[in-house]
Amino acid sequence: MTFEYHRQQLLTAANAENLVQRMIPGPEKNLSWNILRKHPACIRTSRDSITLSLWEWCNEVIIKSSATAYYGSKIFEINPNLLQAMISWEATNRKFMYKLPDFMARDMIDARGEFIDTLCKYFETPKKDWSNALYFVKAMEEEMRAAGLSDRETAGIHLLHLSAITANVYMATFWAIAQIVHRPDLLGQILAEIGPGIRTDGETVDLKYLTEDCPRLEAFFYEVLRINSAGALAREVMAPTLFSGKVPAKGTKLMIPYRQLHLDGQAWGPSALKNFRPFGGGHTLYSGRFIAKKSVYTIVALLFSRYDVTLDTDAANQKSPRIDDATAGIGTMAPIPGEDVKLVIKSMKI
Repeated sequence: MTFEYHRQQLLTAANAENLVQRMIPGPEKNLSWNILRKHPACIRTSRDSITLSLWEWCNEVIIKSSATAYYGSKIFEINPNLLQAMISWEATNRKFMYKLPDFMARDMIDARGEFIDTLCKYFETPKKDWSNALYFVKAMEEEMRAAGLSDRETAGIHLLHLSAITANVYMATFWAIAQIVHRPDLLGQILAEIGPGIRTDGETVDLKYLTEDCPRLEAFFYEVLRINSAGALAREVMAPTLFSGKVPAKGTKLMIPYRQLHLDGQAWGPSALKNFRPFGGGHTLYSGRFIAKKSVYTIVALLFSRYDVTLDTDAANQKSPRIDDATAGIGTMAPIPGEDVKLVIKSMKI
């Protein structure tokens, strides 16, 4: 039922539009000049510039905006420190997925515990206090109550859900912006294409235009996912099938890593478009693909159309961040710890 409620939230027109209207204003607001100057990711300011950590900004803004869109502001009223627990969980949850022993996963266990405790308190509060939660949250809570699950069991399921809706978006946004600031030629091409998608107020975007009439932006977004993703495809063989010269028996479990395919020149030759499925296919087609694209496109469009964005002149910041491929990944991969991108932002109106 979790998958079905996800589908109803993300693919039903009214529910999907409600999510967009709740999620997009967060990044829009956090890209305003006055808020950027006071943002926790801000390193220093001058009269006409702001220097900030791109990694910290993406973590804070996108994770919090996503959680608030789904659960409302009540969840952060219950625990004002929840965001830090969520960020810590995102940095360590691979230890949960790969079932590392407790002595190797203390940081993950602590973050998970605080996260679940907060969700427990959230679902213990009267429903009227979180009546502005999304359809998915309410429907899942009712389903779990009917199934006899406890608050803690319910919270554990929502923990995994919330992690799934935030992780890929904030990392994809980081890599997209990092690529653009390290390639001025790419910035010019993208700016020329997205221009008509910036509304006259300069504060909001035309999402229909950005998602339907910007082929270069779309191609760039897909390249970001291709280069920086490290998920895996899991399938069970339902009948003996010839596969790569072998015939796996019925019941055989197949694990196919994506990253090796993404970087394989033979897989990305002239015929690649015939089998191009950037978000999977069939019943596993990624239901969050539309909101993910809209979130990333909004941030990229507003940041680069509103401001003059360059790299900090610190020599250590001139190199493009590298993917942390030494750490087991379960989706879009993080940069090597410490390899952040420091941005210098100047208002075009000043």
